[in-house]
Amino acid sequence: MSILDADQLENAYIVVYQNAIELLEEAKILYDNERYARAYFLAQISFEEIGKLPIILHETTRATFEEEHDWKKFYKRLRSHTAKNQMNVIFNTFLENPNLNWDFKEIKDEVKRLNILKNASLYSDLDERKFVKPSSVVSKDSAHSRIQVAESHLEVGSVKNFV
Repeated sequence: MSILDADQLENAYIVVYQNAIELLEEAKILYDNERYARAYFLAQISFEEIGKLPIILHETTRATFEEEHDWKKFYKRLRSHTAKNQMNVIFNTFLENPNLNWDFKEIKDEVKRLNILKNASLYSDLDERKFVKPSSVVSKDSAHSRIQVAESHLEVGSVKNFV
């Protein structure tokens, strides 16, 4: 397990941010070519990459102020789809309602829903009594919405001052 200093964490932030942009650009290419299921998938993966940014920023702050790190926890959160989606859903909830009237059950349900839709956008699966392919599950509107959400999160996490 690597121990990272503040400069390495800043570089990690930039690399993750740039990857999120690339994933979103590729999602838009697929969307423009009416491949909505895969566009949704890549937009969701971009969204999850964006969820790494506050995790990295938190550790960068700790490194800057020479505080102790729990690197095992850091890497676990960095690789956890649930942790990244929780971060993003809570951030969305905060943007929509800064009064902090949190409904944790709704947040957990949304995180679960995002993972189900991500899988449905990539894999054929049994839907009730028949197998369905992703292109019959994910709509144009769902893909468009996921792209827009990822774009708005990218704006907030912008690294234009870093690069």
